[in-house]
Amino acid sequence: MKIITASLNAEQNYKLMMGVVVPRPIAWISTVSSSGSVNLAPFSCFTVVSNKPPMLGVSIGHRAGVRKDTARNILERSEFVVNIANQDLLNALHHSAIEYEPDVSEVEVLGLDTVPSDRIAVPRLADVPVSLECRLHSVTPYGDSRNEFHVGEVLVVHVRRSYSG
Repeated sequence: MKIITASLNAEQNYKLMMGVVVPRPIAWISTVSSSGSVNLAPFSCFTVVSNKPPMLGVSIGHRAGVRKDTARNILERSEFVVNIANQDLLNALHHSAIEYEPDVSEVEVLGLDTVPSDRIAVPRLADVPVSLECRLHSVTPYGDSRNEFHVGEVLVVHVRRSYSG
């Protein structure tokens, strides 16, 4: 089989790429909206981009031509937390992908606990094995679908003591 990607629309290409680039780690990103609501959303286009200083990158698309809440919050506050979930949190991770109004906190809806971060104002999830506090470094747009690659410098890594890998 041969697939000519230029013949596919954005949604078809998305499904194709998500189906062949596996496994993909999930960045469960917490941000804070301009009204102070804690936003939480999963993103599977996420990777390490630098080790000194440590930096992570996440691709965030637009929905109906508008930036998603996470991207808007990152641009407004210049900070975010990448939380890494485990099996125990899979149900909450999946439900956090539901589209809520911008000022509805997925953290509250899902009954998740947060704790303050050390270097940024965005809280991190209390029960995840790993959280990475990030300060925005840069945003680069890509493609016709207006995806934006958000790069954040990792300021602090929190690893739960009981986490074994």
